[in-house]
Amino acid sequence: MIKIIENDIIQNGTKIGYIKGDDIYNTNGDKIGSYLGNDIFDYNRNKIGYIQGNYIKYDNGNKSISLQKTKLHISGETVPDICRAAIRLLFGN
Repeated sequence: MIKIIENDIIQNGTKIGYIKGDDIYNTNGDKIGSYLGNDIFDYNRNKIGYIQGNYIKYDNGNKSISLQKTKLHISGETVPDICRAAIRLLFGN
């Protein structure tokens, strides 16, 4: 379970990263990815996934994850779905 508290990304009580604007960073301060519109990018701005309907799709479109399950796995009241999806893909949870 991941919780987003303000801008911090917390897993099992430990901070694993943070959100700054549309960018996602690890705890070392390294940018690991970002999101824009319905698209998710890695740190090199390569598109790695996107939201389509009720699913998060990997960029090749061959694998998808339920957005509803992601909402249960990543909590945070004011976090947009695309941010949750990016966290799920970038942290591999």
